[in-house]
Amino acid sequence: MKSTSEKITKCIVVSGMKRAASTLLFNIVRLSVEKIYSNPYFPLFCDSPGKAFLESKIKMSSDKSIDCTIIHTHNLEESILMRFNHTFSCYRNPKDALLSAHRKYYLNKRNSIVFLKEYISQLTYLSENEEIITRFPYEALVNNLDNVIVKVYNLISNKNTNKDVIISIKNELNKIKNRNIMNNKNNSKTKKIDKYIKILLSKFGKSDFENTTDRLHPSHISSSNYLTDKKFESNVLNNISIKKLLNLSEDLYLSLLNKDKYLLIEKNY
Repeated sequence: MKSTSEKITKCIVVSGMKRAASTLLFNIVRLSVEKIYSNPYFPLFCDSPGKAFLESKIKMSSDKSIDCTIIHTHNLEESILMRFNHTFSCYRNPKDALLSAHRKYYLNKRNSIVFLKEYISQLTYLSENEEIITRFPYEALVNNLDNVIVKVYNLISNKNTNKDVIISIKNELNKIKNRNIMNNKNNSKTKKIDKYIKILLSKFGKSDFENTTDRLHPSHISSSNYLTDKKFESNVLNNISIKKLLNLSEDLYLSLLNKDKYLLIEKNY
């Protein structure tokens, strides 16, 4: 660990794609940083990494003990342009991501098209900027967590991790997951909250139910293989424009997944 006199303040960005386990990735990075640095700073989730970086710089100017800052965003394009010390991202099968977004935000045809065009743009950025982005497929985050933890920790610390660190981070992640599950069970209005969360976000700028440390809120845990409602399937998924966008985005996704398939292989650490 660096002493205050010799430290170099690092800025790390987690710029995952929407509905692709970006909050899980943020927490892996956060927990890793907390083990490596003595006084990290985590600005609130922000659509503009540049704005969050400026906030961090102001904070660091008044608190000289801050030795690392992590920015959490979905704005991959701006994150690439900012050239942070480390940029982590994650991606997911576009159809699964779209169904997850529909489950959360009740999408229609128009905003489904916007969602998929954004996905295509971000998948392209991930493909064209491999030298400055460390990316993880959703499948690795949910099925091969050890691989993700090891790669994140090793890159940030610049040294190899050990089994104790992996176990410690996984235990903390389980606590976060269990706490979120219990919060959902204890909240009898969770389904209504889920239905109106988009309204809350547009009205207040953030969810009143969000935990500012681990960034989880009701129904944040996302799964695959959704059973879609018939209206969404007929009006959106079967639309010709949507099908074309899905085909294009899935081709990009599969190309990335083929390059990152080593992350899906279970290893013993």
